[in-house]
Amino acid sequence: MTQLPLQAILIQALDAAANAIVITDAEPRILWANTAFSTLTGYPLDESIGCKPAELVKSGLQDPQVYQQMWKTILNGEVWRGELINKRKDGGHYDEEITITPVCAVGDKVSHYIAVKHDISARKNAERKLRESEAKFRLFYEHAPVAYQSLDITGRIIEVNPAWLKQLGYQREAVIGRFINDFLAPGQDALLQQRFSEFLSIGSTSKVEYDLLHCDRSIVSVSVDGLVERDNQGAFKKTHCVLHNISTHKRMEKKLRHLAATDALTGLANRRQFLEQMILALARHLRHGTPTALLMLDLDWFKQVNDNHGHAAGDAVLKHYAKVIQSSLRNIDLLGRLGGEEFGILLPDTDSIGAYEFAERIRHVAAAQPARLQAKEIAVTFSIGVATFMRHDPSTDVILARADQALYRAKANGRNRVEVEPPLARPLGAAR
Repeated sequence: MTQLPLQAILIQALDAAANAIVITDAEPRILWANTAFSTLTGYPLDESIGCKPAELVKSGLQDPQVYQQMWKTILNGEVWRGELINKRKDGGHYDEEITITPVCAVGDKVSHYIAVKHDISARKNAERKLRESEAKFRLFYEHAPVAYQSLDITGRIIEVNPAWLKQLGYQREAVIGRFINDFLAPGQDALLQQRFSEFLSIGSTSKVEYDLLHCDRSIVSVSVDGLVERDNQGAFKKTHCVLHNISTHKRMEKKLRHLAATDALTGLANRRQFLEQMILALARHLRHGTPTALLMLDLDWFKQVNDNHGHAAGDAVLKHYAKVIQSSLRNIDLLGRLGGEEFGILLPDTDSIGAYEFAERIRHVAAAQPARLQAKEIAVTFSIGVATFMRHDPSTDVILARADQALYRAKANGRNRVEVEPPLARPLGAAR
């Protein structure tokens, strides 16, 4: 069996290589190239031999300084590695990673160059698309109307966009590198710790609400949606979060809740809110046995006020006496308008005797402070029914019925008086 000479074997190996290989003389003109070179450039070998590589593939798109550095290196007999943008025979462009090795003859003078070329067009295209995508994202990030933030795994702020800074009133240098906890409203640290741990574990979060501190110390309410970015091995890189400002929505919700619970004329708790608080008070009473009392007040002969002075005057009288009564209450007491000229007072930590004494005091205070309307005084008295919560009360309806019965008895017995249900054993003074 005839063996091929080593040189022939080497030539076959080089020709079969996946990377393009070119051998030139010192001028440099192409002396030999492999099949991969033809595949990469589109030039057949018979058209390549004897040509300078620049005559075939130079695109004109490369920074001239790259060539200057390349020639400086290889003329010194050193290996040069770099990336070039070259041109195919059909005019299309490609990116290559190239290594040029000078071959020195006797006397250390360069006689040949060996260039190994690797097509990196796919990688460079991917990099360009990534840069374009990142540029578009950065443009969107910087000009988005909503706030964005990125945190590291400890909750330290890596990045925020201008909308975030505008929303909270800070300068960028006062934010980057600080923990997000520094910008939370008081009392939310534990909530953030729990939610952030869940966020990192699950990898996403949606519509979680926080109160942040504006630089002027006002509250900015936000709803947060976020994702965790991980690398190819699944390791944490950073978070990406969108912060929607819901402060206006929160204020509107608060206003609506207030309107739903407030009597429009007097500003007191309305019937619905008053009855809801009674239910809570009964639950506390049944659980802890704390004494609690209910007063029902009705303005005597109020229809005559409307008939004689008009409904506008009647409304003014109701507002006046609402303020008079409110000024005599403790912080824990609740005054509500139950309807028309009827009011209710919820008195926590008050037994029947204390409630009776307080009702008498209210009756005298109201009588001593008539409403003054356009130089006229309109004096109105109160009939008051008192009931206390009992251990066997199944619902607030029973308590309301007792207070209403006491109020009915106060009116039947001449008005401008206080009655208790069940009745007290003996009358008491008016001091609370």
